[in-house]
Amino acid sequence: MTLRATTLSHANLKVDRLTCFFFLLLLLAVSRGVLELIVAKKFAMIFQFGGLMAFSAVLFSPHPFIITSKQKWLLAMILLFMTESFISCITTFYKNQTFIWVVYITFNAGLLGIALVTVRDFRPKELARGIALIILLIGWVLMGVGVIEQTRLIKMVGSGDMYLIRPASLTGSFLHYPILMALLGYICIQWYTLSKKTLYLWSGFLFCFSTIISFSRSGALIVLATIFFYPLVSPLKKSKRILCILFLFILFLVFAFTTYTKESRNSLFHNIVYRVVSSVNTKSLGNNVRINIWDRVTTEWLDTNLLIGEEAGEYTNSSNNLRAKKQMNMNISKVTESSVLQLLMNFGILGMVLFYGILFQIMRFIEPEHYWMRAVFLGAMVQTLVYQSIEVVPFIVLLFLFPWISQSLKAQTEIKI
Repeated sequence: MTLRATTLSHANLKVDRLTCFFFLLLLLAVSRGVLELIVAKKFAMIFQFGGLMAFSAVLFSPHPFIITSKQKWLLAMILLFMTESFISCITTFYKNQTFIWVVYITFNAGLLGIALVTVRDFRPKELARGIALIILLIGWVLMGVGVIEQTRLIKMVGSGDMYLIRPASLTGSFLHYPILMALLGYICIQWYTLSKKTLYLWSGFLFCFSTIISFSRSGALIVLATIFFYPLVSPLKKSKRILCILFLFILFLVFAFTTYTKESRNSLFHNIVYRVVSSVNTKSLGNNVRINIWDRVTTEWLDTNLLIGEEAGEYTNSSNNLRAKKQMNMNISKVTESSVLQLLMNFGILGMVLFYGILFQIMRFIEPEHYWMRAVFLGAMVQTLVYQSIEVVPFIVLLFLFPWISQSLKAQTEIKI
């Protein structure tokens, strides 16, 4: 009896430690805007990224792990990508005689280093059993601050304005907040399917809805693409209700596309729907600029080394944000508005294929029966086609954490302590 009590006490201590470290890691990932209230943006970025690497190392690397065949594929792709990107950087140096590529390859090496320690099949003692609550709390804090922003009671770093305030919440950017809320929302919905706790279902819906009312097309794309992918990754018998919802949603979209074709000065709801619907309108505000950028960058890419790239570190926000302000203004035209084009310009076709290969390998470590998490992972990948989100640190780090979160949620349902 005493031995069992001691074992349970030790297990609870372990759970508390892992859960606390995960809370600190996730909080740091979503709160760059708070850091920017204290220090300049470039220093906030460096502190956040360095802190995430440190927390990941402490949280995931104390235990040696067995390299499985599934892990070997991931390791091989990471090694090939880093080798190819280094060759691209050397090519860039000989062409441009600049060292900005050092920042970009360091950034990518750090990200993939996080992937190396966070993506694997974990043993039970390496999993936390309180992370669903942590994700719920972080989501509510982000949404709460975002809603307060939209009432104009406060103004956070990185917010914008369109019909209504586009909130940044704690993230430091109105572009980061909505794509994070979409991921957190579907994780909560996934936990509802496992625990049947309705709080998580409604919280998940609200988190996704907060994405829509933040007027983010990228966030809305994740929400909608996830609904599309869910029937494709789940058994048909589990998808009947979702298919019905999807059918009704398609009918609504057809109605919306024929009704909400113009902006309104009087109806906020009208403009919210218009913002989503106008995502496929090539002439709508923002899209025309984005398409022009895609066309220009594609033309520029066709004039480079197509296979391995020769502009490493030039077409990326991660290095441009660390330049001097005058240099940043000169490099504003080197935004691609697409992760695919960004990878093509920096690392060529080979680098782009390897990077997305790494993402697909990471998805393999998500529990097979966690259909919502697998669907939103695919939805997030689709969203990267139209936004440079592969270098949005909280977004990509949260995607890298999906396998551990998924395995921890499964452990939380199977082991009651």
